[in-house]
Amino acid sequence: MVRERMEVNKKIFSDKVTAFISISVVLLAMLAIVFGQVFVLNRNESQGDFISLKDKGHYIAAEESITTGDWKSSRESLPDVLSYTVKFDSQNFINSSNDNKVIFYDHQNYQKLNAFYFQQGKKMNLNFVEDSFIYPYLILPEEIPENLYITVESIVKNHDFKSTSLSEFTTFSNRLFSFLLFSLGIIFAMILSSITLTLLMGEKHFLLHGAFLFAAFMQQLTGTGLCRIILKVNPSTYYLWSFLSFFLMIIFTYRYLKVKETSRYLKYFYYAHIILLLGLMPFSITEFSEMLYLLTLVFAITVTLLIISTIVLKLFKEDTFPIYFFVGALMLGLSIIVLVLNQLDIIGYSILFEYSFTYALALEGMFFTLGIFDEVHQLRRINEHYFKLAIKDQLTGLYNRYFLDVNIDKYFSRAKRYNEPLAMLLVDIDHFKYVNDDYGHDTGDAVLKEISQLIGENIRTSDLLIRWGGEEFLIILPRTGIDGSSYLAEKLRRTVENYSFETVGHLTISIGGGKWFQFEKSDEFFKKIDDALYKAKESGRNKFVMNLSYYGSMKTLENDLAWSDQYKCYQEIIDRQHKQLIDDLNGLIEKIDYSKNFENAFNKLIDQIIEHFQSEEEILYSKDYDGLIDHKEEHQRLVKELQDSKSALLEESTSKEQIIQHLIDVIIGHMLTYDYDFYYLFKNIS
Repeated sequence: MVRERMEVNKKIFSDKVTAFISISVVLLAMLAIVFGQVFVLNRNESQGDFISLKDKGHYIAAEESITTGDWKSSRESLPDVLSYTVKFDSQNFINSSNDNKVIFYDHQNYQKLNAFYFQQGKKMNLNFVEDSFIYPYLILPEEIPENLYITVESIVKNHDFKSTSLSEFTTFSNRLFSFLLFSLGIIFAMILSSITLTLLMGEKHFLLHGAFLFAAFMQQLTGTGLCRIILKVNPSTYYLWSFLSFFLMIIFTYRYLKVKETSRYLKYFYYAHIILLLGLMPFSITEFSEMLYLLTLVFAITVTLLIISTIVLKLFKEDTFPIYFFVGALMLGLSIIVLVLNQLDIIGYSILFEYSFTYALALEGMFFTLGIFDEVHQLRRINEHYFKLAIKDQLTGLYNRYFLDVNIDKYFSRAKRYNEPLAMLLVDIDHFKYVNDDYGHDTGDAVLKEISQLIGENIRTSDLLIRWGGEEFLIILPRTGIDGSSYLAEKLRRTVENYSFETVGHLTISIGGGKWFQFEKSDEFFKKIDDALYKAKESGRNKFVMNLSYYGSMKTLENDLAWSDQYKCYQEIIDRQHKQLIDDLNGLIEKIDYSKNFENAFNKLIDQIIEHFQSEEEILYSKDYDGLIDHKEEHQRLVKELQDSKSALLEESTSKEQIIQHLIDVIIGHMLTYDYDFYYLFKNIS
C-alpha cells in the first residue's frame, strides 16, 4: 500500500509539473497582454505626453484660503460630496505647450464638472465631453481667456486635471477602453466557466465563485465608466455591486476553504461581515456618498485581511492546499490594498494603481478556473490510477474479475450487434494446491506469473486474458466460434503440457469452453463453461471439454453448427461421417416443431451415430491407436445416454430442446475433445 501511494504521489507530482508548465505559458501570455496595455498607458501618462496641471504649478488661488497647488473644499452642493473649484493661469498654461488643447479629469467617478471663464464681466460656460471616453475632457477654444475656472464635485481627493493634445488623448483613451474591455471580457469568460463547471460537476462553490465574479464584473462596469460610454447611462449601483461582491467573496471563501472546520473563532468574523454587508446593501443604491465610499474602503481592507489570514491559517494546518486559489486571492487582496491606498492619496497616483483591481480580478478568475481544471485533472488521474489498481491483478498484471464485471456486457453487446461469434475458455492449473504445499507460496506465485505470460504469448491481441481467481484464468475470444476456440484450447493445453517451469518442472491445465449464443444470459453462460471445466477435471485432468449447451431458441442454431475445415482430421471416411452427422443434426433442429417427424429423425440420427462409432473404432484399430480402449468406453457411455434420451422422449419426460442440447454434446463436443486426441494420426497438429 505504501508503494502504491508513492507511485500515485510520484505520478501526481509529475502531472502537476506538466500542468504547471502548460498553465504558466498560458498565464504568461495573458499577463503579457494585460500588463503590456497597462504599461503602455502608464508610459503615455507619465513620460511627458501628459502634463499634470497641479504638479506643474498651474493652479492659482481662486480665493485667499487657496494656495498654489491646493484644492478648495466646500459643502455647498451636496452634503456628502466635496466641491473643488480650480483656477488656472490659462496664458501661462497655453504658453507652456502649443499642443495642449485638451484638459481632462483623470477619474471616472464624479458628480458634476463645470468649466467657465469671465469675459468683460460676463460668465462664459465651457462643456466637458462626458460620454465618448472613459475620462471627461474639455476641448479648449482657440482664444483662451486669462483665467479658467473648473468646478468638480466628487468624493475622490487624489485626482488631477491633465492636459495634452487631442490626438494623444484619443490614443490614450482608446487604449484604456480596449484594456478595460479585454480585462472584463476575461472576467466574463471566467463567469461562464464557473457556470459550466457547476453544471458539469454539481459543486455549488463554483457557482458562488461565478456569482462573485459577476458582482465584481458589474462593479467594474459601473465604476470604470463603461456603462456611460457603451449604454449612455450612469447607473447609481456602484456601491451595491461593491458590497455584493464583498458579500459573495466572503460566502465563497467560507465554503471553499471550509472555514468552519479550520478555526473555532475565525468563523465568527465571517458571520459578522455577512451580517454587516447584508444590512448595508439596501442603503447602497445611491450615486455619491462619502460615508458609503469610506465604508467601501474599510470593507475592502477587512475582507482582504480576513481572507488572507484564512489562507495563511490553512497553509499551516493542512498538507495540501489549492495553490492556484491562493495565488489568485493574494493578487486580488494586494490589488485591493494598493487601490485603497491610492484612493486615500497615501501613495502617489499611477494608472497602474488605479486599475490594479481590474486586472487582478481578471487574473484571479483565470487562476481559480485553471486551478479547478488542474484539480479535476489530478482527481481524474488519481481515479484512473486507483481504477487500474482495482481492475488489475497485482501479481500477474492481468485484468481481474472486477474488470470483467464492468466490461463483460460490452463483449456480449458487440457480438449481438454485429452478429459475431463469441467464445470463452476457463483454464485451471491442475493440482496447483500441491505446488503451494510442496514448494511454498512464493513458488506458486511465480508459477501463476509464468503461466499467465505463457498463455498471453499464445493468444491474439484481440483476445482478453483475465485472472478469474486463484489458479483459474478466463480467456475471452471475440469473433471466435466453436472451431477456433477448440483449436486454441488444445494448443494451450499442449503448450503448457510440454513447457518446463523453472522450479516445479512440468504442469498441466484443464480447460472448459463454451460458445455464447444470442439471448443467453451471462450467468448461464459462465455456469456453462464452469460446468465444462468441472467435467474436464473429473475426467482425469489435462483435458479440454467444450460445453455446447444452449439456453435459447433452437431455431437460431443452424448457422452455428456449420461444418468447418478445423473439424477435419484428414481421414476421408471419418470427416465425411462427421459432416453428415452435423447436417442431420441441423435437419433435426428444423423439425423441432413437428413431433412425429422429429421423433423419426431423432431415431435415425441415433442409428447413424452408432454406425459412425463402429466405423471410427475400426479405423483407429487399423492405426494401432493407443487410446482406443478409452475411446470405446466413451462411445459406449454416449450410446447409453442416447438410448436413455430416446426413452425419455417417448415418455415425454424431457423436452426437444434438451434432446438437441444432448446431441450437440455427443456429436460436436465429443468430436472436439475425445476425437481430437487421435487427429495426430492423420494430421500433425503443432
